[in-house]
Amino acid sequence: MRYVLIFFVALCVATILSGCPGTTSSPDIDSEQATTNPPTETNRIEDPEPIPTTPQPVASTTSVDTTLDLVFTLGVTPAMKNIYAAWIDFGNGTPFKNIRVCPSLVQGGGPGSALTYWRENAYPLSSPKKDETGFDAISSSTVFQDNFSVRFVIPAGSPIRFTVWFETDYSFNQNDWFQDQPSVVYRCDVDLSSSNNSFSFALVGWATISGNAGMQSPYITPMPASGVLNTETRYITHKRNTSTGGFGDADTSNSIVTKMVGNLVVTR
Repeated sequence: MRYVLIFFVALCVATILSGCPGTTSSPDIDSEQATTNPPTETNRIEDPEPIPTTPQPVASTTSVDTTLDLVFTLGVTPAMKNIYAAWIDFGNGTPFKNIRVCPSLVQGGGPGSALTYWRENAYPLSSPKKDETGFDAISSSTVFQDNFSVRFVIPAGSPIRFTVWFETDYSFNQNDWFQDQPSVVYRCDVDLSSSNNSFSFALVGWATISGNAGMQSPYITPMPASGVLNTETRYITHKRNTSTGGFGDADTSNSIVTKMVGNLVVTR
């Protein structure tokens, strides 16, 4: 009887202990109640670092010969011959390159007195001044009082950006400021690295001849010296206001000068 009682007590103790939470079993967890651990420094996925790149430099010189055309279109046909010179300034201290020079400017082996901006600035730095034909850029096909185009080549190794200048004159024409108007100067900035196929000229000034009385204006003081580019173009494009002595309206009657150049471009 005593052994039965001991067995019964042991069974009760075992039954009580089995209802307590233990270390070897755990209740099921509903999947809807499950949570995901937030990212930590050890499990966070970082964005990839960008691969460093080196900017490619823009070429400063041409790698091949480049053929261009200077295209001149008259706006108004002058009664007398128009003279002109076109040249390239690479802007890096190298000699200027003449594109087209009228023969009358270099008769006798040197420049005449006209087109003083070219004569006193570009001509002394032009190279070569003479070649087997007598003068750089002179051609028997020089055209007066008409449209023309000139093809020229920018050699490989030349600056990719440069300026083309064009100076022209027509004699015995006057306006409110001059008895004989000075030459007019146009400028075209060319950038061969751009996608443009056409580059336009713009009127940027005028140049007088000191020894020419007709080109000396009593209304401009002091009168600029020969070869100086004067950028106040209203002395060419506008009338003189007789009341104030200043600039008046646009001079539409001066079209022989202001519109002699109808269109002027460099194309490729």
